[in-house]
Amino acid sequence: HKVPQFFIFSGVAQFRDPGASPWTIAGDLSFVSEGKAFAQHILATVPNAKIAVLHQNDDLGKDHLAGLRAGLGSRADAAIAKIVTYEPTDPTIDSQIIQLQASGANVLVTAGIPKFASLAIRKMHDIGWRPLHCLAYPAASIPATFKPAGLDASIGIVTADYVKQPGDPAWALDREMVAYLEFMKAYAPDYDPNDKFSVNGYYQAAATIQVLGSCGDNLTRESLLRQMTNLHQMTVPLLLPGITMSTSPTDYAAISQMQLQRFDGRTWAKIGGIMAA
Repeated sequence: HKVPQFFIFSGVAQFRDPGASPWTIAGDLSFVSEGKAFAQHILATVPNAKIAVLHQNDDLGKDHLAGLRAGLGSRADAAIAKIVTYEPTDPTIDSQIIQLQASGANVLVTAGIPKFASLAIRKMHDIGWRPLHCLAYPAASIPATFKPAGLDASIGIVTADYVKQPGDPAWALDREMVAYLEFMKAYAPDYDPNDKFSVNGYYQAAATIQVLGSCGDNLTRESLLRQMTNLHQMTVPLLLPGITMSTSPTDYAAISQMQLQRFDGRTWAKIGGIMAA
């Protein structure tokens, strides 16, 4: 029906398909791209990696697994020792963590949401399992995931992110972060400013304002689509330094850069520089 549907908060691949859905564009990092980045990091840092995968039984999890396999290439079948899923309605994932530990894996890739990532981290800590833990960005939140699980239990977790995280001391005095927190206090006081949905809603709204402005007086659907599919390194509040939004009529991945980072018990430490997806 040619209704613009822009900057969806989902890393799922189907929202980046200009051929099938020309009026739909996602506004965050592709889950497949993050999975590939995890694979690169694992291959570079863990010789003879034996990988366990815990993922939500939906496209969030399946796309991360697809990206991990693609990044591992010919080594995927030998390197992936165990894959276990969970449902968002499950009361606990203790049994899944025990199964994954029993596989003998020295790497865990978790693709899920904060509640279940927090449960996984806590259970791993309780049973003394200490693999390299790569955690998908939707759950890689200091306030929402690590604090409930225990900051000490979360040390060493690796993620790929593209936004400044509220609750991270590194951004406490950042001008964009201060403006965001003031906005949330004034206009959305009932919402958790540390929730990644709040962060994404804010920066995607800021991006939408810029695109609408670029239409000038020609504010039609066609003009909006033309502007939206010709973004050239557009800077947007709360994106990590060096990360911008770019699109073309054949490339609907608005966010195609990421920063690998490791949690040190207090904040995120960068691993290398900005990566292209």
